Amino acid sequence: MKKPWDTVNDQSMKMIIRELIKVHGEYQTAKKNTMRWLLASYVPLLALVYIFYTQVQFNLHNIFSTIMSNNTILILLLIYIALAAKVKISMDTEKEAKKDYKDIRGQVTDNLNNIWRMNYDIETCNDIVEALDKLYKINISYKG
Repeated sequence: MKKPWDTVNDQSMKMIIRELIKVHGEYQTAKKNTMRWLLASYVPLLALVYIFYTQVQFNLHNIFSTIMSNNTILILLLIYIALAAKVKISMDTEKEAKKDYKDIRGQVTDNLNNIWRMNYDIETCNDIVEALDKLYKINISYKG
């Protein structure tokens, strides 16, 4: 199936759109991974809350000794800390992917504006924007 951007003669435009599609996929994957790790981190946290609520008396003087003496609490706490670190790493990855995605999307918008200004090829620009929206759920706005 021929894509609308294949009809554009400008090779750099084709490469930028392919890069946009790739980076968009990476950004979507990073968002999903962040959500998965975030949800996974709630499991040991909820288990800790349940254990403290049902089994441990809340006494601030003895809370450290209670944590150190109860292996289940200690293991759950370590698991939660490890998952929280993974969430942080995943959020940083998502932030970088979002920045890259926005940069390349801006480049595509600028190129579309240039094509529209130089060639007045509104149909091709509209076809490109429509195809990116329908096929990849990438919203591009340009002046045309």
